[in-house]
Amino acid sequence: MESLRVEKKDIYRIEVNDNGEYIEFDLNDIGGKVRCYEALDKIENLSKEYEEKFNQCENATQQAYLEQEMFIKMREAMDLFLGEGACQKIFGDRNYYEMFNDLLDELSKKRPELNNKSHLDMLNFNAENIRNRIINKYNKNTKKVI
Repeated sequence: MESLRVEKKDIYRIEVNDNGEYIEFDLNDIGGKVRCYEALDKIENLSKEYEEKFNQCENATQQAYLEQEMFIKMREAMDLFLGEGACQKIFGDRNYYEMFNDLLDELSKKRPELNNKSHLDMLNFNAENIRNRIINKYNKNTKKVI
């Protein structure tokens, strides 16, 4: 059987934990920004849905299960941008309200080893625009429930 392989060029890797695991991005893939914005939109919609359902819960047990379900879905949404299993590599089993803000802070932090650029700069993403979307869309909803 004949086969065809297209060589991956311009892969950008970011080490994400002490186990040497990494996430990678294809710098030539024009869909990266779209996947990022789609992930942020899904997280925003999940936050709104969560807020509506949270107020309908009858007890703390239902609220806890709802929170767990929300974080699973949010991780899945972010993995659409970062790559399959990325949130598990980055956060392990831990979930907390500011986790995506913390992730964005790390991705947008200027680093001397990158000539004072951020990972988002290296991906040619507008770090400030993405940061504002996360802060404005995700963070405002979580404050109401805490």
